[in-house]
Amino acid sequence: MAEIKFPDESTYYVANSINGKIIHYGITDPNQVTTTGQPLFNVFKTKQACETKLKVDLKITDAQLVENPLSDKKITKWKDKVVYKIRDIVLFKESIYICIKAHTAKQDLYPGVSKELWKLYDEKINVEIIKL
Repeated sequence: MAEIKFPDESTYYVANSINGKIIHYGITDPNQVTTTGQPLFNVFKTKQACETKLKVDLKITDAQLVENPLSDKKITKWKDKVVYKIRDIVLFKESIYICIKAHTAKQDLYPGVSKELWKLYDEKINVEIIKL
């Protein structure tokens, strides 16, 4: 087994499934370790490098990154009447979606239907790996 090494400074990561879709991303601070069961795990020394990867993979703009900077996002269940910000991540019917336009959720504007508000973050996943 490989030795666990704590970073000396904050590092940024993107974890991908075997087909290359982003599963999760975030920041690992000094004296912390990030582990994942995902087969592809990219570590970046700079926030800019990580955001470049996210922009390419998620097809989001610089403006969207500025509006909601990179952070260790949590996945929550989608709910009606909740105010969502750009890059909020939700679970809806066993699929993960990322918010691409700030809005207040309505019953008829749910992920999968409102493509102007939500983008599929990853196709069918094992819901058991997500702690809600």
